[in-house]
Amino acid sequence: MSDSEERRACANCGREVPATEIDPEGWCGSCRREVVRRATIIAHLLGGLAAVAGGAWIVMGVQPGPRFVLVWIVLVGVVYFFLFKLGRRVAFEAIRARGVRPSKED
Repeated sequence: MSDSEERRACANCGREVPATEIDPEGWCGSCRREVVRRATIIAHLLGGLAAVAGGAWIVMGVQPGPRFVLVWIVLVGVVYFFLFKLGRRVAFEAIRARGVRPSKED
């Protein structure tokens, strides 16, 4: 790293990092990774709960015949994937709006 390299402060933690590591919102890479990690956990929980609830509804309510079981399994998978993607984006924006505690790494 050269002395002439521009450094900027992270909008979340205030740590000075190279300007190339700052995202468009002004966050450093480690703060952004923490937000993505938390949002991914929330999205997996949301998608998993929806898939379990959908699977239970299919088994108890719809009671598909042997020919359509695969179709319903694919449908549950699609619902999981859609809710995972949607949930991760919404959680990412909500967590970022709140801010995260700065990481201890330097």
